[in-house]
Amino acid sequence: MEQVATAAGISRKSLFTYFPSKSDLIWDRLAPYVEDLRNDLSRQDGPEGLDAAVHAIVEGISRWPEQRDVFRLHTRLVLTEPALVDLVEVRSRPWRSQLADYLSTSLGAGSALPEAMAYGCWRATLRGLQRWLDTDDDAPTSHVSAELRSLLVAAARLEACDYVQA
Repeated sequence: MEQVATAAGISRKSLFTYFPSKSDLIWDRLAPYVEDLRNDLSRQDGPEGLDAAVHAIVEGISRWPEQRDVFRLHTRLVLTEPALVDLVEVRSRPWRSQLADYLSTSLGAGSALPEAMAYGCWRATLRGLQRWLDTDDDAPTSHVSAELRSLLVAAARLEACDYVQA
């Protein structure tokens, strides 16, 4: 943290005032994505639902940082460093909650389905980001989109299942 404070031109104490730990320094960068998701969801045309949510997620990711190398490094840290990986579930909760709130309009408020589908979208997004890290592609959009499409296909299959309809 001393090196970060020096590079930022502030004291170590000032840095710890804003970021109590190294992981807070990394995770704090993700907070704007919750607001971005809210805005992307509010701009969706047509009926609310999983298709619109997936479109909003992909749309949001397509606008993520212009500095792809920095974003790639940040993503790699979050998905591979043990101290950060341990926080993925907790730190991503606001994003999932925002998505679940949106989905509750079309999937039924008070049921577990909006929360379950939001969790599925989150896991598919993470999986797409992980796949992107294994490539030289500039942007993660196609990888995240492919994983989310797989989720939509699985959801459609479940919906057509006799057991689910009963």
